[in-house]
Formats: sequence, C-alpha cells, structure tokens
Amino acid sequence: MIVAATAVVASIRRRQRDFLADPRSVLDCPVLADTTDPVVAALVAAYDEAVETLGECTPRHPRCAARALCAAHAAEYAASLADQHARRSARRGIYPHLHAPLDVRGLDLVEEARAPLELATHAWPASAATRHCHRAARLTEELGVGVPDLLTAAWQALLDEPATVAAALS
Repeated sequence: MIVAATAVVASIRRRQRDFLADPRSVLDCPVLADTTDPVVAALVAAYDEAVETLGECTPRHPRCAARALCAAHAAEYAASLADQHARRSARRGIYPHLHAPLDVRGLDLVEEARAPLELATHAWPASAATRHCHRAARLTEELGVGVPDLLTAAWQALLDEPATVAAALS
C-alpha cells in the first residue's frame, strides 16, 4: 500500500510540474495557480495531507499504510476536481487577474491566442515557432489576462526560447 500511495503522490507531483512548465496553462487553466480559489486550496490541503501521512508510514504498520493510500487517493481526486474546475473557469472567461469574466469578444481572443501556441508545437523551422509564440504573447497581453506568479517562468521561457519550448510541448 505504501508503494501505491507513493506512486499516486508522485503522479500528482508530475502533473503539477507539467502544469507549471507548460505556457499554455496561462490560457487553459490559470485558476489552478491561484491558491485563494477554494477548489485549489482543497487540492493543496489534500496533497499536503497525503505527503504528511505517507511520511509517517512505516512498513510495520498496515493501518498507517492504508491511511496513506486513502489520503493519496483523496489528493488525486482533489487534483482531478481542481483541474476540471480550472479548465471550466477558463472556458467561461474567468481568470484570476481579471475583476469580471471575459465577454464573448474576450473569449474569441483567448481562442486566437491558443491557436498560435498549438501551431508553435508543430512549427518548423524554429523561426516559425518563434513567430507563433510571440503572436500568442501579444494576444494574451491585449486581453489583459495576466500571468499568475507560478506560471511566470514558463511564460518567460516561451518568450525567450520559443523554439525550445515548442519542441518540449510537442
């Protein structure tokens, strides 16, 4: 059970690392980077509980291992709910840095910004990926969506090294 709990916690950690490294997260699910959101706060609490419970486990205590596995699965469920919530919020135009949801025109601009990011993942040569990434950044800036603090590094990498980021995303 300890091995299974460790695998589940590692899976959540990998998903979070991938989220933080992907510049598309700025448009697709930025609420996931906002720990003041109640659903995301529940994920953070569940993940912390799973890690703490797993850290207290010893192979000689099967009850502790069972608690760790239960906490890990609860964290996995919370991660799934938070991801769904963040993506649903973005589709509705709800972004953490905006005071009101985007209107229809704003949602169209978000889609226009997403398209170049997807094209950059398949662009060749590198200059084409650079062009697509800069277009996405310009459109995102026009929107005023803002880049959450946790996603700043990935977004800056998109602007500084678009060819490398595009290759990593594909």
